[in-house]
Amino acid sequence: MPSGQDGPIKGTSKLWVSLSTVKKTLFVFACPCLLAWYFHSLYSNASENALNRSTDNKFRIGESASPARSSASDLCRRSIIQSLGIEAGEFGEKEMESFENVSIALHLNGESKHCGETSLIKLIETLYQAANEMDQCSFIFDKYVVEAVLSRAFQNLVGQTCYSSEKDRTEEDGLYGFCDMGTNKTPILADHDELVSIAYGGVKYLPCHFHTRQGRRIQGVQDLVSGLTDEAPCPDALCLHLYAVQAGRHFVFAPGAVGEIIELPHVMGGNPEQPVYLRTLSLSPRVFDIVNFFRLEESQDLVARVLKEERELWRLKRSTTGPDSSNVNKRRTSESGFDTSSESALKLKMRGFQALGFDDYIETYADGLQMLRYNLTTAYNAHHDFYGDISAVTGHHNFNSAGVGADRFATILLYMTEHGERGGGETVFTEAWPTELAPGKRVELPDAIESLRASGDASMLKTGSWEETLVAKCRSRLAVQPHPGRAVLFYSQLPNGKPDYTSLHGGCPVLAGQKYAANLWVWNSHRHGYSEAPIHP
Repeated sequence: MPSGQDGPIKGTSKLWVSLSTVKKTLFVFACPCLLAWYFHSLYSNASENALNRSTDNKFRIGESASPARSSASDLCRRSIIQSLGIEAGEFGEKEMESFENVSIALHLNGESKHCGETSLIKLIETLYQAANEMDQCSFIFDKYVVEAVLSRAFQNLVGQTCYSSEKDRTEEDGLYGFCDMGTNKTPILADHDELVSIAYGGVKYLPCHFHTRQGRRIQGVQDLVSGLTDEAPCPDALCLHLYAVQAGRHFVFAPGAVGEIIELPHVMGGNPEQPVYLRTLSLSPRVFDIVNFFRLEESQDLVARVLKEERELWRLKRSTTGPDSSNVNKRRTSESGFDTSSESALKLKMRGFQALGFDDYIETYADGLQMLRYNLTTAYNAHHDFYGDISAVTGHHNFNSAGVGADRFATILLYMTEHGERGGGETVFTEAWPTELAPGKRVELPDAIESLRASGDASMLKTGSWEETLVAKCRSRLAVQPHPGRAVLFYSQLPNGKPDYTSLHGGCPVLAGQKYAANLWVWNSHRHGYSEAPIHP
């Protein structure tokens, strides 16, 4: 059964717009006028046809409401127009024609190919219908109501082609069946009580939330204007790519090809004068470079702090594993400590949440920033960052992220040192091949081990050891070379919350120098150890 419940709060934000000079002039001034005209039609015209033409064949904006209308409706209409920055004026047919080729492409969360497409004008018309049906005059001001109205509008427009692939959902459920995964598959996030449910067929559904290609969450109807961009491929001149994200889930970037660039103009990076953007390194697992994520000075401050740390819980010592960090792993020979409170660590954690498309930084969704030191020959064998459903073992926390549990959702790796092409220290994704190699040029593990031994590069490692095998994998599988200031993002979960087993990765043995790095782990909900965390039933 769906898991809908009501209760909105207020919230708006402005999204970045990337247009050429000509397009910018047209859309920034024309589109808000069109929106304001539509809003005026909705609240001042009782007829079903929202197009009220005057004698000079133009649409009037800012006319007085019908005397039969209540003062509340009139105030709502005026407030909506003012919120778009539009004063009373005129918008003619010629300007309206400019919007006929503007498309809205809807994607399901994490999908590079859109499942449905509509026009900007048709979406706006359907939004008004949905707002009327739901009796939500104030939706322009409230992101949670906006999400419910958008979900209803897209259900009406593209629900036949945008639907869930989950086994307990059918095509007939349409987009509603995708947005609301049911009570057993919807984690309770921090804003769950604010979601506005949608009544349909005698059932209440939770709505989707909608994000742009860059991850920014749609917070108001005005964002449909400011989100227009010509940077992504579109069948028409301009389009807005929107991604529908399930209730209780988080946005996942959806590139279509290795090498694809996704700009993050809303993120202030290490160098404020340079842009922050993702460069796609792999599609499965999803791995990205985050360019300009942090500064060298920030990494130096983090290293200096952890080296001075003397408190037992946070100082550098032999790395451990497990949710309570109590298990010494023979196949993890690095050292680690935690920075939980410094200004640099907090800035990086907040920046990471922003880059991932989170609305807010929530401390209970993150581990402390884990600082890592790898001395010569030390390493961490291939592993997953998620714990998996170990609830039966721990007996308390619910780690089942595919259900209502909480586990590690994404990792941002920060590199602070360089070791040269053959100096080791890479992060290797052992389930993925180097993307630049054709299938016929891939090197299998036995051949990689033989080549490594012939090179003598790992002569300090015991022959046949797991460390030697890991170096061979580092030279034959998808590996990320460390260098100061490099940041890499990868996901541990699929868009539906299931673990991504292709995210298996390891810290390659250091063959030259000393490696410093850091892990930022972001969870899909309140993490292990907090009172708000989900409890195993």
